[in-house]
Amino acid sequence: MHNYFLHKLLLPFAWVYTAALEIRFFLYENDLLKSELASLPTFCVGNVILGGSGKTPFCKTLVEELKSLGFNPVILLRGYKGSES
Repeated sequence: MHNYFLHKLLLPFAWVYTAALEIRFFLYENDLLKSELASLPTFCVGNVILGGSGKTPFCKTLVEELKSLGFNPVILLRGYKGSES
């Protein structure tokens, strides 16, 4: 019974999130938002919603693995509430 209530409570938020994603996809597909191709191989490790999901340990493991394969990885981050400028 508890899960059913929680599902009904969160359903409107899921609709809003889905609508926002559809709008974003539409904007990219119609070149109203632009993306750029990175000049180097790039991994993006992130989660726009939550902290504490294991991103830092994953990045550490990824860097160690890439180094063991002979690569020279670099970590670039904006930090909490960072910006491009």
